[in-house]
Amino acid sequence: MKNNFDYIIIGSGIAGLTTALTLGDSGSVAIFTKKNPSDSSTNLAQGGMAAMIGKGDQADWHIEDTMKSGDFHNKKEAVSFLVKNSKEALFWLKKQGVLFDAKPSLEAGHRLPRIFHTTDFTGKDIEKNLLKKISENKKISLFKNSLAIDLIVKNNICQGVFVLIEDNKIVPFFSKAIVLATGGSGQVYQWTTNPEVVTGDGLAMAIRAKAKVADLEFVQFHPTAFKGKSSPLFLLSERLRGEGAKLVDKDGKQFVNELLPRDIVARAVFEKQKTSEVYLTMAHLDKKEIKRKLPNIYKKLLTHGYYLTHDRIPVTPAAHYQCGGVVTDLDGKTSVKNLFAVGEVARTGVHG
Repeated sequence: MKNNFDYIIIGSGIAGLTTALTLGDSGSVAIFTKKNPSDSSTNLAQGGMAAMIGKGDQADWHIEDTMKSGDFHNKKEAVSFLVKNSKEALFWLKKQGVLFDAKPSLEAGHRLPRIFHTTDFTGKDIEKNLLKKISENKKISLFKNSLAIDLIVKNNICQGVFVLIEDNKIVPFFSKAIVLATGGSGQVYQWTTNPEVVTGDGLAMAIRAKAKVADLEFVQFHPTAFKGKSSPLFLLSERLRGEGAKLVDKDGKQFVNELLPRDIVARAVFEKQKTSEVYLTMAHLDKKEIKRKLPNIYKKLLTHGYYLTHDRIPVTPAAHYQCGGVVTDLDGKTSVKNLFAVGEVARTGVHG
């Protein structure tokens, strides 16, 4: 087995796959993923992508909305970079085959519609198309059921990674650049929307390698996970509230502005749960439009015995996104030479 590549990427969500496709023209790339390639948070993501291309939108507004949602703990330089490159990123995904809806939607924390979806399973569509592109690129090798255990670091220079491969052997792999794209750590919490594979592996490896980390106390709890028996908890997308869904208590009384940033809504739900169950309802909205815009969520809830069109759906906050992580600059560089971090495992300064 070849164990030397120009680039090694650990993780197969949107961050890892995008990085692989970007690097695929400049050298050999290995992607290691601990189980199946599609076992990622990306594949479960229902919400869309924010991009500043709508009529009347302005970069300053998008930056301000993002800073406010991060409680101004964000790095403005990073937020500005994200916003000003969002249009290019959206068009790049379209070139990979992702079919976004024609019109953007409104979601919490945004002053106007700028969220692009592919119905209500955006992440699944992105993952599918990026994996297809990966399979077509002969310079990219994807290793499934391959658990990265530890980084190989000497004198603060990352040289490779030890991987537990499919036949239960630990093998060292070497590269001039190692990219952590391992996602968050949601499974350390009792209630989470993250899949079972999201256990903080990349963060732990980075800490052992003495890479600088920051803001680990900032974990975003999504306010509306379906309060059922599934594991992970089934997420009821931000889009539902963007389309007009209300949050109500046991008496049917609305108690919060549903379009406030997630952390504010999640805290309001948590406080209300001390005295009442909390429900999401779309019963006041057009039933045909609900089924048209949210077909997958509608079908998923049916399997749990609920009709999105007229039932009150029990919800609860759940650990959703790790805002802190391995400290990087805007190029993904960490404090360890030749070690990079992208996506949720990275603390870029965007999230606050």
